[in-house]
Amino acid sequence: MGCGVDGAAGSYEDVSEVSRAASEPLLVGSGKWSDAYAGAATYGSMQQLFLGESTGVLLAKTLIGSDNVLKTTNLSLCSGEEFSGSPCLKKATSGVGCSAALVTNQHVLTAKHCQFDLNNNRVALSDLRLALGWVVRAPWSDPHVYVTLTNDQIYTPTSVFWESPDRDVVILTLDRSVSFRYRPFTVGSSPSNGDMVYTLGYPHAMPLKFSLPGDVWGRDGDFFRAAINGMQGHSGSPVLSASTHKIVGVFQGGPALDMEYDSAAQCNRWVVDPAGGIVAHGAGNFAQKVNEARTAAGATQTCAGACNGRSPDGCWCDPACVGYGDCCPDASSCSPYWNRSDSSTCANACGGGTSTCWCDLQCSAWGDCCEDFFSTCGRW
Repeated sequence: MGCGVDGAAGSYEDVSEVSRAASEPLLVGSGKWSDAYAGAATYGSMQQLFLGESTGVLLAKTLIGSDNVLKTTNLSLCSGEEFSGSPCLKKATSGVGCSAALVTNQHVLTAKHCQFDLNNNRVALSDLRLALGWVVRAPWSDPHVYVTLTNDQIYTPTSVFWESPDRDVVILTLDRSVSFRYRPFTVGSSPSNGDMVYTLGYPHAMPLKFSLPGDVWGRDGDFFRAAINGMQGHSGSPVLSASTHKIVGVFQGGPALDMEYDSAAQCNRWVVDPAGGIVAHGAGNFAQKVNEARTAAGATQTCAGACNGRSPDGCWCDPACVGYGDCCPDASSCSPYWNRSDSSTCANACGGGTSTCWCDLQCSAWGDCCEDFFSTCGRW
């Protein structure tokens, strides 16, 4: 198929045998997933964009060149198929195609099997890399993916902070604290039947994708099944509440067949499964361990990812907070954004625009965001 698959060949569960009635929405195919910026515009919120910045792809270090250029190919999709022509990471024997969620400034949550190669051998963490924020940043009419990463997008897992003894979940410690532009996810509780959820991840090692929300329809202890799109590469993706945007689960598996080869056209087509779904581990299995990681990382109220606005932690991160006395403890870290005055920055313009670009909910759809929109506006 051209691009990478999850770490251990036998760990990606086929859940199609317990699928819902055929009247359920299509889970693989047109309209059920999108690039993060397009999904945010469709769903009416930029929340997915900022959360997407903190969703990483776990890949083999050999897929990042010395110049920080990702080694990519394509899925050889037939003309007219969604994301035909999109780049994706090349194949590697280990660690490519998995997704992970930043849960502290130095820890990520992912699937345990992402540490294993295709022969089910554990891979040295030093041979893996975490790349944050590999996303499409362009208008729909001319999508563009930057395959050269910056140093503050690339991190190395150095140790296992916690590994579930009986679930496919692990928390990895990174080699250093991540850039201030990234804000860790908050973990909630396991969902109930009927709750709406979605996921962010890197299916088939393509740039970040947003799966539109679907309902939770089956519970079995810590496991749950949901009517959202999921495929190879989504392993380890955060499953998020559509109302709170907190992590409620970690993606484990979905239908075994995502695409099939059209021998006549000599290209791949997405498989449409009208009754498929995904299976995930609920947060009840790992929420306490994430809290322990937050304590270990010294997590408190923070302006990370929220400069020029109100932090989701309740404190403020704008120039006025000093006078009001309601600044987050690290608000001074935002000062480089406050002091910029050129017309191409979102500093002091989040929710509006400048003479040359925009910093509002619609700018990603129109493709006219200021260059620092993601890093400056945070979750305003």
